[in-house]
Amino acid sequence: MQFFYYTHLLQLIYLLLEQLNKRSGTVSKTTDPVLIARIFKARSLLVEDLSTPPGIAHLAREVLLSESQLKQVFREVFGTSIYQYFQCQRLEKARQLLSAGEKTVTEVGYELGFTNIGHFSRLFEKAFHVKPKRYQLQSARTTGE
Repeated sequence: MQFFYYTHLLQLIYLLLEQLNKRSGTVSKTTDPVLIARIFKARSLLVEDLSTPPGIAHLAREVLLSESQLKQVFREVFGTSIYQYFQCQRLEKARQLLSAGEKTVTEVGYELGFTNIGHFSRLFEKAFHVKPKRYQLQSARTTGE
């Protein structure tokens, strides 16, 4: 069992390094640990409730930064905009919920704050190259074997 976790840990490290390599040639100029801690707090607040898109002004007030500073440093640290990060987290949560197979695609979409299930389906397909329903069926088959 430890070998299983070890190989998955190595895979995650590889994927992280691969994503870091894909970033544009800009290197983060932010080295202030207080500022970085605030950005990580913003990220935590951001993913706390995936059903509600982030309010940048509210998020900035919560972490005691200006909106422009929050957006700039967030992009430097995570390599993407706040909203793109939020959308990726929502879609990843959708994938987890669909894999569990306890909810329909519509229920998952609404639970994660999508008001248009067609839009949710298109975003999911664009991110994972498979329609949500097909993904759910494939997950059920692989866990059922």
